[in-house]
Amino acid sequence: MGGLLAFTHGLFTLSIYIGCIVFALISAFWRPQLGVYYLALFMPLQTLRYRLIGYPAGEKFVDILVLGIFLGILTHRSGAAWVRTRLGMILVAWALFLYVSLWFGSAYLHAPWPITLANVRFSDWKNYIELPFFLFLTAAAITNKRQIKILLAVMALSFLIVNRGFYDNMNGRDIASFSYDVRDPGPLGYAGVNGLAAFEATGMLFMVAMLSFKISRYAKFAIYGLLATGMYCLLFAFSRGGYVSFLGGLAFLGLVRSRKLLVLVAVVVIGWQTLLPISVQQRITMTVDDSGTLDPSVQRRIDLWTDAEQIINENMVFGTGFDTYAFMDRFEGFHDTHNYFVKITLETGIIGLLFFLFILWRMFALGWRLFRTSTDPFMAALGLGFATLMVGTVFANFFGDRFSYLQVNGFMWMLMGLVVRALAINEQEALNPAVSVGLVSTNSAQRGVPEFANRPLVSV
Repeated sequence: MGGLLAFTHGLFTLSIYIGCIVFALISAFWRPQLGVYYLALFMPLQTLRYRLIGYPAGEKFVDILVLGIFLGILTHRSGAAWVRTRLGMILVAWALFLYVSLWFGSAYLHAPWPITLANVRFSDWKNYIELPFFLFLTAAAITNKRQIKILLAVMALSFLIVNRGFYDNMNGRDIASFSYDVRDPGPLGYAGVNGLAAFEATGMLFMVAMLSFKISRYAKFAIYGLLATGMYCLLFAFSRGGYVSFLGGLAFLGLVRSRKLLVLVAVVVIGWQTLLPISVQQRITMTVDDSGTLDPSVQRRIDLWTDAEQIINENMVFGTGFDTYAFMDRFEGFHDTHNYFVKITLETGIIGLLFFLFILWRMFALGWRLFRTSTDPFMAALGLGFATLMVGTVFANFFGDRFSYLQVNGFMWMLMGLVVRALAINEQEALNPAVSVGLVSTNSAQRGVPEFANRPLVSV
């Protein structure tokens, strides 16, 4: 029986690997949006992608698909075309800034210069800046409302697979009381259990925002089901940062959209000792004991921040250089400051922190703009959902690095791409209301799409 299961798992892994190659080719020579769908399906499933490492270039699963999608966009397959955005130019400047900071960090660490992928820090920089590239790919390959809905459905399926994987890992474990031994990151792998909690919290915030608009009955039932599975994962990830992220996002949504959510947040904050499972209550109450002593994990974070403060004071303006803290061997050998804003300040200085905060603001503002200006309820829901997700992301990053992991926030960048595309669609409709938005997805050379349908839009 064990041999049969191993064979089945091996066949399944092989099919995913072959699918990667097939969809990369399909994207390059026919429809790049199909590659985006395939990439989205497996983006959070880090442990599943681990199993591809045994195949030739299997560890390059994401890069292979990105290359295929990129080539398809360059050749305008299926009407795909780049959408120029001010945010895009800001992100390019951010990537260049971080590369300069990378060299600065090499000097600080007396480490090899970041020139090739053989250099670990250069590879880390490449992986970091690849994340915003999903914005450009998604906005270019996904060209109409129908494709936006398909991609959201694929993301929902992937979210469900993550939750099923987490449940399978937790099934049989004793979660009646809290223990560090029962915590599990599920399919998100090295992002850790706190990364899983951030993924669940921000994903659910997006879905709750979508529910605040009039949507089809089937979509509503599907979202409620996803929220139920997501809540199980969030609760039993036992991540206090995840709880704060979710409640903070709900409070924001209550202020701008539905006052009922403010009541819900108040009820949870006041009555959590009655409403939440015992194990979750234990996780929360252990933060501070009856004598006022902090939980060791909380105290350790404060000590980390105190140590980081000393480094920041010595390198206030430009920091120590991008991706340097992990190589400093500072407090107890930790490789992360467990607060992303502290880490950004330490490594890139006040200039880098302000730059990063400006990027977060621009991302939020684009979602908010779509929400406030769109006459289509679905597009408005997409905008508000993304803006709410960004609020949750900000809260989550106060408790660790939840910004640098593909499996945690890859969806965030794809959703940002959908927001950019939705704004472009709205602008196209405003320029010529008589033109059907659906025509944007056809091949302009073959089907006579007006020139402006593929013209870069600079006002987004």
